[in-house]
Amino acid sequence: IRKHAYGHARPVGLPRWSFETDRAGWSYANAVDAGWPIKGALEIKLEQQNPQLVGPVSFWKSEEAGTVVIEAAGRVSSKEARLYWRALGEAGFSANNSVGFTFDGGEELKAYRLQPMWRGAIVQLRIDFDLRREGGGGDWVRVKQIGLEK
Repeated sequence: IRKHAYGHARPVGLPRWSFETDRAGWSYANAVDAGWPIKGALEIKLEQQNPQLVGPVSFWKSEEAGTVVIEAAGRVSSKEARLYWRALGEAGFSANNSVGFTFDGGEELKAYRLQPMWRGAIVQLRIDFDLRREGGGGDWVRVKQIGLEK
């Protein structure tokens, strides 16, 4: 039985979340999306202070995933954004486990390639867009996919 199971097991790749038709387990804090149906990307309204896109719990080894790719577009009042990660055994996200990046925005989707300095087993991601916003405004972000690469 074991030989059969190992012989038919599919290799597990690095996590990749595509938002073509659904939220793929991602949720929001201080933000909302355009609702159903999702048409090719998440359309997230950034109208509150400290908007966050929070990933589902997953698992990968940091040495196997050196790059996080975020394919996104948007209109933001602050170009400051931050990627957070949560390591196995940690209760939540912290500034020590994060990397800042410039989110240029714009109407056209762009791939943002981030190289976090993480170690060990990683279980969750969070992306904070528009870090210096103070609420109100009509800012938004469109996220097509988020994935990990070697």
